Amino acid sequence: MCIILCIVITFSTVYGAKVGNEDISSGGAYVMDFDSGKVLYSYKGNEKMTAASLTKLMTMYIVYEKIKEGQISYTGVVPITKNAYTASRDSNLVGHAVLNYGEKYTVDELINSIWVSSLNAAAIALAEYTYKSEAKFVNAMNEKCAALGIDAHFVSSHGVESTNKITPEGVAKLARRLILDFPEILNKTKMKSYKFHGTTLEATNKLLSTVYYDGADGLKTGTTNAAGYCFCGTAQKNGRRIIAVTMKSQSANGRFYDCTKLLNYGFDKIGYAFATDIKTFIDGSEVPTFIYDGEKDIPLIICEDLSCYGFDVTYDHSSRELTIEKNAEKAAQPIPMDYYRQFKTGTKLYRINNLSNIKVSVIKDGGKISLSDVKDFNGYVGISADEIAGIYGGIWDGASKSIKIG
Repeated sequence: MCIILCIVITFSTVYGAKVGNEDISSGGAYVMDFDSGKVLYSYKGNEKMTAASLTKLMTMYIVYEKIKEGQISYTGVVPITKNAYTASRDSNLVGHAVLNYGEKYTVDELINSIWVSSLNAAAIALAEYTYKSEAKFVNAMNEKCAALGIDAHFVSSHGVESTNKITPEGVAKLARRLILDFPEILNKTKMKSYKFHGTTLEATNKLLSTVYYDGADGLKTGTTNAAGYCFCGTAQKNGRRIIAVTMKSQSANGRFYDCTKLLNYGFDKIGYAFATDIKTFIDGSEVPTFIYDGEKDIPLIICEDLSCYGFDVTYDHSSRELTIEKNAEKAAQPIPMDYYRQFKTGTKLYRINNLSNIKVSVIKDGGKISLSDVKDFNGYVGISADEIAGIYGGIWDGASKSIKIG
């Protein structure tokens, strides 16, 4: 009986938390909407953990910054120092390729080896090339963390030491800054392999291959005994990007399965209009209202619905513009709310297409006012109830969570 119990314990999966209805083995996790930077999920997100090769996200930030400033170039040839040469052969630094004296390695080649295969010696070589010493480079890494508001501390450019620390939130923030400031990195982080001086390096990011995730195009793995199995992944679907971080996952492949669950959760939380308990009233009649979970939670109404509340709503095909104008002679025929009241707050009702180029304007007092918060509700046009309230002198009633117009 004792033996059976031991076997069960040995082969049972250890779960760290739940994301939605799914179990993840992560010791820390974070999900971020790339567009807004908004946190969608956090599990021990503010707890500093061993960074492992997630450290190289900051290494890459410094390198790309120096390229942008013109201090180094992609075509620059990086001399291989004794430190880099030795590191490429050090079993404690586990690399998939060696660096040789006298061989020409460009900045671009070393960057590719880091993104694809996390080559530790390449990080050292770039650090020494950029700042003349790894110690000075690491100082720059920590200074940049402070400037970007990222909670981390580094002692090396590669992350093998257990004293390199960062929070899951810090990893997500750093990944977002990298993509925002240097979007070209995605052309490299999506590479499945790279031919490096006679050695074919296979991507450590298995979301590109064996644990395939549709839309995945980055970003960085990390593994040490102290850190466990870490991964910062990103994917894009329907014009929206999610960044997901898992740290201290239980196995090499487990981190990728954890990440797919985190990404799925993130995509399930963005790009939709949800049922809400916020209400909008026009001249005392309720208008169907939804919430958009973006950078700020925006209460939305459907533009076309206003035709039932005493407005003329006109669409011009040539300009792709909807115009809204209050018509004092038009009788209101409010939409029955029974259909909408069946949905619990938070229920997904419409997918939002952010690529819509339809414009919406309000005609008032002989002038035209363009609305800024315009969303495509799968063919319907969503507009901000707050914007309409601002134009027509509406008020917010906090007690009843209602926007009252007219």
